[in-house]
Amino acid sequence: MSATESPELRSVALRDAMRSRADATAIAPLLAPGVVLHSPILETPFEGRDVVANLLSVVNDVVDDMRYTHQMTDGQAEALMFRDRIRGEDLQGTLLVEFDDDGLIRTIDVFFRPLRAMAAFMSVASAPLALSPGRGRALRALSSVLPAVAAGVDGVARRNLRLR
Repeated sequence: MSATESPELRSVALRDAMRSRADATAIAPLLAPGVVLHSPILETPFEGRDVVANLLSVVNDVVDDMRYTHQMTDGQAEALMFRDRIRGEDLQGTLLVEFDDDGLIRTIDVFFRPLRAMAAFMSVASAPLALSPGRGRALRALSSVLPAVAAGVDGVARRNLRLR
């Protein structure tokens, strides 16, 4: 299914909120009270309507060009594939969204690549997500090494693997 309007998909409201850079107040009504978001970066999930709405709002603040490329459903869950840019790094990802019986989002599983984009996301999003300014500074400092690691991994892979 293409990214064109598709009334049978329940995730249209989430997609539109993300494309319009909605804030947490606008995103929260789409989420179940006990919503859980599984991040590609952390093992511990984000839990609860306010926490997940805040996270998605931060994402809206740090991404440059959210474009949904494909959507699909199996009737139980919906997948939204997207492309974006963060700090000049191209990002490709998927949101796997599940709904509760009331039509509210109960889980979101986020997948994205490449590692450089993940590093860029961490460097800009870690401070606004921290519980305190001190933790934000610490997270920003730690995340500043990720771009170098990502660049090193890419360089080693290019030299040692048969990549085109």
